[in-house]
Amino acid sequence: MDNNNETNSRRLGGIFLIISWLLAIGLGTLLINSTIFATKPANIIKSEHGTTITIQRDYDSHFRIKGSINGIPVTFLVDTGATSIAVPDSVARRAELTRGEEIASSTANGIAISYFTRIQSLKLGDVEFSNVNAVITPGIASGEVLLGMNLLKKLTIKQDQSTMILTVP
Repeated sequence: MDNNNETNSRRLGGIFLIISWLLAIGLGTLLINSTIFATKPANIIKSEHGTTITIQRDYDSHFRIKGSINGIPVTFLVDTGATSIAVPDSVARRAELTRGEEIASSTANGIAISYFTRIQSLKLGDVEFSNVNAVITPGIASGEVLLGMNLLKKLTIKQDQSTMILTVP
């Protein structure tokens, strides 16, 4: 009997050890993801010559900036290859964007159905743009909004290896 209790205690101890290691690995992964893979905050400087927004390159070599659409927080992925701002359907619903005329959009993944819309308030950091044309693209699964050339062409863009500087006149 005594030997059986000792065996059960060792098994239970082994199970708790495995659970502890799994929890430690899970928490470590969560911590790494939330620090390494987080979008770095933009540096915004306002002057009489305009506003400069400096964005740091992210872990995957893209440039992202936090902002909002109609007051709803979003992450923008700067996409100089996108003709227009492309909003995922999930974000469009939260921001109460209205679907307009249906169009076929050419994307990296092929042809996608999109819908014209107008964003009343778009903010990059605390820099606001009003009445901005965009498209709602249900096929975007990431939840990030593609910041396309219809807005970027209004800005001066400078880029080096690790930073992108957007200047708003």
